[in-house]
Amino acid sequence: MKMVLQSLVVPLFIILMSCPSCFCNFQKVPLSDNLDETPGHKPMSTVYSTSIATTIINRHGNFSSNFPTMVEREKDIYRKLVQVGTKATSPWTFNVDDFGARGDKTDDSEAFNKAWKEACSFEGVAVLVIPANRTYHLKPITFSGPCKSVLTMMVHGTIKASPRRSDYKESPRQWIVFEKMNNFIVEGGGTINGNGRPWWRNSCKINKSLPCVGAPTAVTFDNCINLRVANIRIKNAQQMHLTFQDCVNVIASNLKVIAPEKSPNTDGIHVHGTIKASPRRSDYKESPRQWIVFEKMNNFIVEGGGTINGNGRPWWRNSCKINKSLAVTFDNCINLRVANIRIKNAQQMHLTFQDCVNVIASNLKVIAPEKSPNTDGIHVTGTQNIQIMSSLIRTGDDCISIVSGSKNVRATDIICGPGHGIRISGTTNGVRIKTWQGGSGYAKNIKFQNIIMHNVTNPIIINQNYCDQPKSCPEQGGSGYAKNIKFQNIIMHNVTNPIIINQNYCDQPKSCPEQHSAVQVTNVVYKNIRGTSASEVAVKLDCSKTFPCSDIVLQNVNLVREGETKAKASCQNVSLASTGRVSPLCH
Repeated sequence: MKMVLQSLVVPLFIILMSCPSCFCNFQKVPLSDNLDETPGHKPMSTVYSTSIATTIINRHGNFSSNFPTMVEREKDIYRKLVQVGTKATSPWTFNVDDFGARGDKTDDSEAFNKAWKEACSFEGVAVLVIPANRTYHLKPITFSGPCKSVLTMMVHGTIKASPRRSDYKESPRQWIVFEKMNNFIVEGGGTINGNGRPWWRNSCKINKSLPCVGAPTAVTFDNCINLRVANIRIKNAQQMHLTFQDCVNVIASNLKVIAPEKSPNTDGIHVHGTIKASPRRSDYKESPRQWIVFEKMNNFIVEGGGTINGNGRPWWRNSCKINKSLAVTFDNCINLRVANIRIKNAQQMHLTFQDCVNVIASNLKVIAPEKSPNTDGIHVTGTQNIQIMSSLIRTGDDCISIVSGSKNVRATDIICGPGHGIRISGTTNGVRIKTWQGGSGYAKNIKFQNIIMHNVTNPIIINQNYCDQPKSCPEQGGSGYAKNIKFQNIIMHNVTNPIIINQNYCDQPKSCPEQHSAVQVTNVVYKNIRGTSASEVAVKLDCSKTFPCSDIVLQNVNLVREGETKAKASCQNVSLASTGRVSPLCH
């Protein structure tokens, strides 16, 4: 008994101390009134970890005001566990086995429906449990809300789709659907298996003689608000694995989405319709810097032709350079593809790839008003082997920004502007590469090719963000390097400051003292670049006295000033070579 309680208390203590973002306003359930056996939720034969209670959230709650109540409630839970012992009854737990599920290859759909109805209608906090070490077979099934309960589905075991295509006559395009759910969580470490092989064999992509017909999506969330999907393995979908349709406020984390390489049309996550962020800034108290996050995903696809709307206007009205939410973040993902998605009106940055490896981002539309502050289109940090292709980016800040720790970056066939351009540095503007003031880092092996820019400020910029707020910066300069960078086949129309390298960057020049170190910039090529400049200085290479720029090449660069005057070039502390026709050119 002591060991059982200890195994429960220790994980809860860790969660309480390390994860304040998990707690919100719980609906009260009088435990003393619910510990007796009542029809519809029988006593459990196994005690499931009660730490799940800490993940059941109401995202409109106030953490600070409700935390003491939540702690007292947890104490009460453990007092009851001591009294009842290891056969404890959880008043909010609904086990599908207690409703007739067998997990023996027979159809368990009816039992799941019964369990869902009871859990959904329960007035309080409810947990629907799919036990571990069992496999439950389901026909197409819809779990409908809204529910009276604050509901979590804990998938510990395996849910497997019926292999009989005849079972899908009434629902040919969907297998598991969650609809109209609010404040809903699906997690548990289990598996959802779409059992897709019968569908793949009959796909026109596999058998060219067969007609092309649609197959079911494995899991669909339709019209859900405040949704969290975490710690689930989804495999072998009939067609698409996971779809979010017309949902608001979604967190998807620690998912494994797996299917054979040659399984046809098995998207990881399909965004159809629109996912729109909450307009209430108070909803972001627990997660002030992120809205939608996909983390630790492997072999993962997000596509579907839908829209992700950051609903950023409330943030823009209260603009500051820091502490705004990023719209969509991919964190620590491997083998990732993001395609055919429209992302608009982000709170701050639209799409961030952070510490990812092997990424393809293609056919994206990233759009925000020209004056929306700090709304970078695509932000790349600490990421390796990424291709950004065939995309339109029109935002209030950088089209693409690349910051320290990124290498092997390719951006091709991009339309950029209005807005800022392409910055290799990382704070604002253009195609940017940067490191932070006083810090260290690198960016290398970067190529931008076949890009059109119009009405853009600072279209191509490599800079060291030396001092954002000089009064609070403890030291000057930085260390590291930006090297092996190529800008090729770029057309510019009515841009300001077309080509920039700036190792002396400072947001407030009067306050920034001379720096004594810098990021080393080497082996940078500008090739086949032409267009019109709205500024007199079209080429500005302002490098450090301590670490001059080296191996900088201009090849076939032709930038003309709009109007009657000629464009100029300004170069300091740079080793520069030119080939072909270059205008303007430093002398």
